[in-house]
Amino acid sequence: MSMGHVYDVPKEIATIQAHWGEQTQLAFGGNSFEFMPLKATPETAAAFGMTLLKARQAIEVQATQKKLSQIKYQYGMLAGHFFPYDPTQINLAAKTLYPFVVTDLEHHDFPHVFASTDPNQLPLVISAGRYFPKDRKIYLADLWVEHGDALYIPEMPKQVAPEFIDLHNNRNAALACWKGESDQSTIHMHTLLDPKGYFYWFWNACPTIHPQLTAFETAELDREIA
Repeated sequence: MSMGHVYDVPKEIATIQAHWGEQTQLAFGGNSFEFMPLKATPETAAAFGMTLLKARQAIEVQATQKKLSQIKYQYGMLAGHFFPYDPTQINLAAKTLYPFVVTDLEHHDFPHVFASTDPNQLPLVISAGRYFPKDRKIYLADLWVEHGDALYIPEMPKQVAPEFIDLHNNRNAALACWKGESDQSTIHMHTLLDPKGYFYWFWNACPTIHPQLTAFETAELDREIA
């Protein structure tokens, strides 16, 4: 079952090899692209190839690479405004931020864990996509992970002619900082990954919209009442 807002992908513009992996630029059909805000549940996580873990739950991590690293990250609320595919910024120490957030999603040949561990208990936001190359469609959503929960993503090496490709990214991790009642500008999280692994990125340069989760829930309630 697929979830999220669905958009046409008329073509893959180009694929290039970079230092850390493969980058594929996608063409999107339309003028406005919104990531549907979804609470991370077993069902919404599974719609993007992930497993939701609650506190004190465990899962067997299966990895071809036997050595993985647990890293604590701090993400700012503007992290998603960095555009990593601008060739003029590759070797610059100071990065230029764009006035909007682009679609920047990935899969890779190692497993990944995103743990929501902010000390002030802000939820962690993981952007997700399910891309259907043959059908030329992509589903986009933001998964809001409650404090204490985690998402497990199995290793996903490149496949030949897949029906769909599950994608994710955490550069919008601090989306909850944009809520009016929050005075935080950064969020803390923990992740498990292979820092030397091989990545497959899928991106589109058009501006995207990332609503707050509560705004989406209120709109859904209004529709049910109407």
